Amino acid sequence: MTKKREPLFTKQLQTTTVRAPKNFALDAKKRELELIQRQERIYHCLPHLYGYKWYGWAKAFFDNRHKVALLTSGNQLSKSSTMIRKCIDWATDKKKWKELWPNHEQPRLFWYFYPSLTVATTEVETKWIPEFLPREEFRDDPVYGWKIYYDKKGIVDEIHFNSGVILQFKAYSMQAVNLQTSTVYACFVDEELPMTLYDEIMFRLHATEGYFNSVFTATLGQEFWRCCMEEIGTDQEKLPDAYKVQVSAYDCMYYIDGTPSPWTSARIEAAKAKCQNENEIQKRIYGKFVMDEGLKITTFSPSRHFVKPFPIPADWGIYAGVDIGSGGSNHPAAICFVALAPNARAGYIFRGWRGDGVVTTASDILDKYNELSKDLIVTMKQADPRAVDFHNIAIRSGTPFGKAESKHDIGESVIGTLFKNDMLFIFDDPELRKMGTELSSLSNSTPKTVAKDDFYDSARYILPAMPWDWSIVGDKLSEKDKTSVPAPSETEAQRQIRERRGERLASDQNSQDWSDFEQEIDDWNTMYGE
Repeated sequence: MTKKREPLFTKQLQTTTVRAPKNFALDAKKRELELIQRQERIYHCLPHLYGYKWYGWAKAFFDNRHKVALLTSGNQLSKSSTMIRKCIDWATDKKKWKELWPNHEQPRLFWYFYPSLTVATTEVETKWIPEFLPREEFRDDPVYGWKIYYDKKGIVDEIHFNSGVILQFKAYSMQAVNLQTSTVYACFVDEELPMTLYDEIMFRLHATEGYFNSVFTATLGQEFWRCCMEEIGTDQEKLPDAYKVQVSAYDCMYYIDGTPSPWTSARIEAAKAKCQNENEIQKRIYGKFVMDEGLKITTFSPSRHFVKPFPIPADWGIYAGVDIGSGGSNHPAAICFVALAPNARAGYIFRGWRGDGVVTTASDILDKYNELSKDLIVTMKQADPRAVDFHNIAIRSGTPFGKAESKHDIGESVIGTLFKNDMLFIFDDPELRKMGTELSSLSNSTPKTVAKDDFYDSARYILPAMPWDWSIVGDKLSEKDKTSVPAPSETEAQRQIRERRGERLASDQNSQDWSDFEQEIDDWNTMYGE
């Protein structure tokens, strides 16, 4: 019988033995070590990507692709560092360019704004170079490499990345006209941008479908940025499609990998204790939009002076103030009502209206006052002494108003003292929240033509004329003092004398108060833009 032969390839498999080189394991370990060392060099040389752990909010801001991204935070929480890292990444990561600018071959020009070029130079020397820009062998890399250019005075001018992106540093002191003609792919703004530059910057980004990123702590009190960050979800919100985030110290207690950061509860409480007032806490700890540098009223605290509404007792006095505004939508009319407890130690602004976007006449404002006060017995009502037409119409209608004190410093002093001593509170409702916003942001340096002070003025016209018990100023008021407590109040005779005096002043159409005439003329001229 013939023996069956096995296939040749099977026999070969059975007889062939593959032997690894004697140094195979050693080579594998060597290659692994080289990869680890290479990875460590990358981590070390690209600190904008790998040098620091991420907070959750910081990584989200770094990764977002919104055309407008806004971030407010407390101090020393990495807001500026996060935006620097994002800027460097966009300038050097070519893989992202097609996603970011799908209709353009590559980005060519970025702008980075600081309050001044001196600040920009300091930031570049102390933060960009030592902490975030690619370093050592990557400083000359074909993509990640870079070179800084300074002007003749040693002020930083530009960073040229080997990727082809030029980053120019700009200052808020620049005139808008000096920003024209440039085509910009991304703009990064550190601290609150003056609105005089905003429109020009956005127009520079239009042709490239570019990006606007801003991180800031509110210090200028500009209404536009406040409406962006503090009116989210309301009809007052600006830039509703923007990416917006407010970061507090409590958002920085843990990194995104779950490990704890230096921001412990004890450290945060210690930081709070160093703040001189509630506004400082809101701004520096919670990242809220609070402007307190040069404020007219520094003693108002939203967390302390906004209170839950309650029914006004029948024996409380009711007082009203009216600011007629300029008649247009830029300076709307405003009306406020104040309830004063019988002991004259606590008052509550409990009702009010600000005619945002409403063009009004003197008759319109009087009609609105009558509508708001129809269920009230008003003890005293006062209006801007310069509103001649309003006073005349009110007298003819049988509802004369007293002429308020026109000196700004008197009203400012009274309001500041009342809040400081917890004698004045505001009902927490949507309309009166507008007054709180004015009090929290009204600056001494803001020109009258752009100041948002209409609700404030309506209160300024009435509060100094009210019969407060100033004897308790400086004392700590108890909760009992802040409610209706039977206490000596003005007699009926005193009340009648005061009301007759107010009516007499209101009906004296020929009386002239020249004590503050020049200030009044200036105020009216600035209000109407003359």
